[in-house]
Amino acid sequence: MRRTRTTRGCAIVALGLLLGACGSAGQALESGAPLDSFAAADVECSESVAATLRSGLPTYDYDPSPDLESLIASSDLIVSGTLNSAVRESGSNSLLTEWTRVTTAEHVVVHGERSIAADRFAEDRAFLIDSSGPEDDPLASPVSFDPGTTRFIAFLNVSGPDTPLLVHIEGLHVGCGADPAVPVIQPLPSGIVGSVDDIESAVRSIVDPPTDQSDLEVVPHQLIVSGVEVEANEMASVLTAEQVRARYGEVELSGGSVPVEFIVGESGSCPLGSLSHLEFNRTTRELYPVVNDGDHGSDSCTADFNPHPIVVSILPADLPSGEVVFTTGPGRPGTPWAREASGSSSTSLDGPVVRHLGSFTDDGQGAEIRGVIDIEGDCLYVRLDEIGERFPVVWPATTSWNVDSERLTLPNGDSIGAGNLVYGGGGYTGQESVERFVDEEAAQRLRACVDNEHGEIAIVNNMVDGIGIAREEGE
Repeated sequence: MRRTRTTRGCAIVALGLLLGACGSAGQALESGAPLDSFAAADVECSESVAATLRSGLPTYDYDPSPDLESLIASSDLIVSGTLNSAVRESGSNSLLTEWTRVTTAEHVVVHGERSIAADRFAEDRAFLIDSSGPEDDPLASPVSFDPGTTRFIAFLNVSGPDTPLLVHIEGLHVGCGADPAVPVIQPLPSGIVGSVDDIESAVRSIVDPPTDQSDLEVVPHQLIVSGVEVEANEMASVLTAEQVRARYGEVELSGGSVPVEFIVGESGSCPLGSLSHLEFNRTTRELYPVVNDGDHGSDSCTADFNPHPIVVSILPADLPSGEVVFTTGPGRPGTPWAREASGSSSTSLDGPVVRHLGSFTDDGQGAEIRGVIDIEGDCLYVRLDEIGERFPVVWPATTSWNVDSERLTLPNGDSIGAGNLVYGGGGYTGQESVERFVDEEAAQRLRACVDNEHGEIAIVNNMVDGIGIAREEGE
């Protein structure tokens, strides 16, 4: 049986070049691992690679990281893989005038922001070491390493807008085979020992700790779309049936189901396999896809981002009660969704509020939507007294209803109720077209609430600032 993996990524953290206590480069550095448990040939290889990369290193004054968590927090990207070559270069960038450029054969992102991995590292698959060549420079010409045996893990920082990433002072460790990793500049915090794989496992245990399996449950679903090419960012969105068909053509959807689109990223060298299942974490309230590993035969993958849509439909009865966050993987930004406590299956309804089903967009219509709020039973209107008409409204996504105060909260934070004057942008549509914006149950509500001559419904632009309380000029 194939292994499965959740699609995931991690957040960017700030660059910290740490200054304080003294240490010097080029000295013999102990990894802390017992050498007699590893092959002598591998140990010799590791020391030789490290010695080559150490040439020309300056003396550093630095404050050692107290623990691995601190080192991770001061790194913008952590990658591991195999080394290809190294060469001394000079020129000008935002920090350095001379450096060692190290190129990788294969790599996998252990931790870091996807945009840095894809846009900054994957472009040339290289990083820099601050150094200046000695008189007899061993790196004056490119030195090649055996990519079949020479492993590395690197803790990297952004060095400038147009330059490769720079190795952290404690951030480069090399090893051949399964031998103990040897630090190139300064050692890891005390207690972190072993091979490159051991260090990588220690990092992953911090940035992606194992989940208590008792918190997880599998959510039944119907797979609607997979294996097509799209241009999109990583995201998870709840869609309408019309939105699914507009994006992917005629597909079969179960009546009353909730369509969910997951845009996940796959590496060009390690494509995703098929969807295994949907997983819900009861503690974090996250619901995300778990996919089979693709048949690429490698654990080292390039970090380029290739969007891969997975669209499923889920019956409301199969969704957990309370709030659910649809996301592409544990810890990733997501889209909140909640089933009505009344038992309604609609994701567009919250009390008398009818809201857009999709996530916020940058697109909108230019008509004015303004007037006074009217609330009558389950119907919520914008009343325009000057023409004697009122319109049921589709509000922006995340607009919510407070049953106690009988007021709604808009995405921009405004709290409004009956009698308040609102102003925003959007357009108007007939009853037959409203399912482009909301689910079927909400569309039926809007049709029942229509109370104007032309049978129109106001569609507020689905933006955070799509509508708000009308304020006097200067407020």
